[in-house]
Amino acid sequence: MQTIKLSRKGQVLIPKPIRAKHRWCAGVEFIVLDTKGGILLKPKPAFERTSLSQAFGFFRAKVAPKTDHQIAAALLEDIRSKWLVRD
Repeated sequence: MQTIKLSRKGQVLIPKPIRAKHRWCAGVEFIVLDTKGGILLKPKPAFERTSLSQAFGFFRAKVAPKTDHQIAAALLEDIRSKWLVRD
């Protein structure tokens, strides 16, 4: 167990071995929680938590769906244009 001191500005330094273990670098934001046992620092998530229903509209297709036959024909054409045509 390591001990650290609180600076006059209210800052603490997280020891390098702990920062390295958790891959924390300069600029990482933390959430500070006051618990019965003391304080808890948790890295702030990169993105806010969302539910599937909130993100569902993002997945709406912007093109008309294709049939299996249309997809197969397009793939075959693409393969022919890239691999089978030789000059």
